[in-house]
Amino acid sequence: LGAPCNASGFSVKDADVDWEKVDRASPLVDLAFGERGDEPAIVAKARRLEQFYTHLVRWEVADVSEASMDDMVKLFRLTQLVMEARSMMLEETASVEGAVE
Repeated sequence: LGAPCNASGFSVKDADVDWEKVDRASPLVDLAFGERGDEPAIVAKARRLEQFYTHLVRWEVADVSEASMDDMVKLFRLTQLVMEARSMMLEETASVEGAVE
């Protein structure tokens, strides 16, 4: 991942959540998990949110009072979408590698 690791091997949480980024991504997350979630354009745009992965593994909710319940739900849903996009990417990579062998 490129992030510094602590003794357990997990990345150090060294950045506060960027709530503005979470808010900007939220409408696309809603589209992806909504009725239009199977549209190729929505899927392609939502899969680009995988770029958030490196942020998500380092973000920390340092001050719980800084986030509302709605903010936390948006962050959780973004995390779900990013992890699903990451899984899709890894599955595709594995199938391509399997086809090459």
